[in-house]
Amino acid sequence: MPRRVRTTPRKRPRQARSRATVDAILEATAQVLVAEGYDKTSTNRVAERAGVSVGSVYQYFPDKDAVFFALAERVLEQSRGLFDALMPAMEAERPPWEALLDRMVDGFAVINRDPSVRAVWRNLQLHGEIVEADAALHEELIVRTTEIFGWYAPGADAAERRRVATMTVDVIGAVLFIGILRDDERTPQMRDELKLVIRRYLEPWIQAHQSK
Repeated sequence: MPRRVRTTPRKRPRQARSRATVDAILEATAQVLVAEGYDKTSTNRVAERAGVSVGSVYQYFPDKDAVFFALAERVLEQSRGLFDALMPAMEAERPPWEALLDRMVDGFAVINRDPSVRAVWRNLQLHGEIVEADAALHEELIVRTTEIFGWYAPGADAAERRRVATMTVDVIGAVLFIGILRDDERTPQMRDELKLVIRRYLEPWIQAHQSK
């Protein structure tokens, strides 16, 4: 079962130099986690990889769990930020839904190549707080995708739009997540196959509900 641990940083970096140190610690944590796994990751290994003293790590984080939680928060915010960046442009342009799908899948695929993302998703189930935060973000993405489908399938009722949005978000997330777990070199090809699967799923539904 996911464990609950103290995740609050000792202090927040305020100056540019302090922020750079924390960034280096988080990047080093991701690299060590991907290379060696959670059990073998330690604050000493993180400090060594980051090029700082272990005291510098403890200045900001009480233990490796807190470092991991900070890394996870950053990764979840990246996913939320992708939607935040796309929404204004999408609302202004209202591109064809196929183009919008491509943007979404490509955006998440780019994020998933980040070592930080790989490190977090491979160890997600270790911490209950992160599992809950991920579930909340997942729900947020479903709600926002349901809203988007209102533009392209206004004839569908709210419950149906949510059902289709849930399937779309779940399938995209699952396929990309499996690619992270396997570190699959075929990921670019699988991304194209994913787009094809979602297009074939959405096309008849959108065509049937394009008008009220």
